[in-house]
Amino acid sequence: MIVLENELETVALAEAFANNAKSGDIIGLSGSLGAGKSSFARAFINARCEVDDVPSPTFTLLQIYEENSINNNTKGSIWHLDLYRINDVSEVYELGLPEAIGHDLLIIEWPERLPSDFLGDWLNLRLDFSKNPDARIATLNDYGPRSKILRDILISQISTV
Repeated sequence: MIVLENELETVALAEAFANNAKSGDIIGLSGSLGAGKSSFARAFINARCEVDDVPSPTFTLLQIYEENSINNNTKGSIWHLDLYRINDVSEVYELGLPEAIGHDLLIIEWPERLPSDFLGDWLNLRLDFSKNPDARIATLNDYGPRSKILRDILISQISTV
C-alpha cells in the first residue's frame, strides 16, 4: 500500500511507472469514479510521449499515442483504454485489443470489466480514496512474472507504508 498525499505524488508515481514500463507491459487502473485513474494515465502518457492534451477515452473507449524516442530510446504505441462503458467483452475485440497485447504498452482503466484471464501478465494499480480528500491509497497487484518485476522495481523506488 502506498499513500499518495496529493495529485503531485500521483503524477510522480505515474512518472516512475513511465520510466520503467516497456512495450508489451499492461497496466490496469482500478478504483472508484474520481479516484485519479485518468489523472495517472495522463501523467504517464505525458512522461512517455510529451503530450499535454490527453483526454479520457470514456466515450471513444480508446486513444493511441506514439512514443517519442527521447525518453526510452524506442518508439512504440501506448494504448489508453477506458472500459467503463463496455457492455460486452466482444467490444474490445472490435477495438483490436487482443492483437495489441504483448506488443504495445497498454493502460487500461476499469480492467475488471474483462474476464480475469484475458490480459495474461499484467500489473494492476488500484487507487482508493483516503480520509484526507486530497490523498489516495495506491495498491499494486501483479498477475505474472513481468508484472512482478515491474511491481518490485516500483516499490523499491517509492515509499511504502
